[in-house]
Amino acid sequence: MAKLIVKNGRIVTENRIIRGDLYIKDGRIASLGEDPGDFADAGEWDAEGLYVSPGFIDIHNHGRLGRNVADAGEESIGVIAKGQLAQGVTGFLAGPSTLPWERYLEVIRVCAAYCREEQENRAQCLGLYLVAVAWQKYIDAKAIIVANDDVAKDPIQKMALPLAARGSKVLVVSIAEALQYEKDHPDESLFIIAKFPQDAMAILKSGVKVESVNVGNAAPIAGTKYVMVTKSIAATSEDAALYRELAEMLGGTLTSQIMPSVEKTDFLAALKKAGL
Repeated sequence: MAKLIVKNGRIVTENRIIRGDLYIKDGRIASLGEDPGDFADAGEWDAEGLYVSPGFIDIHNHGRLGRNVADAGEESIGVIAKGQLAQGVTGFLAGPSTLPWERYLEVIRVCAAYCREEQENRAQCLGLYLVAVAWQKYIDAKAIIVANDDVAKDPIQKMALPLAARGSKVLVVSIAEALQYEKDHPDESLFIIAKFPQDAMAILKSGVKVESVNVGNAAPIAGTKYVMVTKSIAATSEDAALYRELAEMLGGTLTSQIMPSVEKTDFLAALKKAGL
């Protein structure tokens, strides 16, 4: 049985930092500070002046060492995982960037396959970090509704999107179905994801009571004359006109916030700065 004593370190516990020795047996902590009595033949590692900490869990990682989760390749995930371990991270959630739906689904597939593999000498990929779930918890929504007529007709997306947000109630429906669901559940708080500004416009014009509208992500569409308004939002001049119409319906303002933890910005000002 492999034994190791990490000596003289500053050991980080759940509520304090202590000086002492850490006794490890077969890859697990056997004792903290007190010799268990059977470590006479153990190897030793001097941690004088160093901190000894449990492995960190990175809950939102897009990439490392020039590789990105959005590469949608197991090799890239492996490079990221090894880089994470070198920094003391033993587990992480892969965070896809703003991508077209089809590319996003490929990232989900690759990450799911990678998570099922034996992952030695690298941080464990524990799953995906999805912004939608973070927003759902932040606003205490009972369900996530992805509302778009084309997406609702795609069996792959209808299957994959709820799997990616496992543990949350996710509906992938048409605009009409989303409106009907809201009508049938008037007391249920909802987080509705509109794929395009046209979808958001249709929902607002239906008369549904909407507490707030946020522009978070909008992937560029190949073949269109888009401009990157922010790092995560692409828009065409036609989109910009719709966003301004949305703002008028909301009292003249429209904000952008990619994550609940990020400060809101004036999206109309961002459109103007981008020349739209």
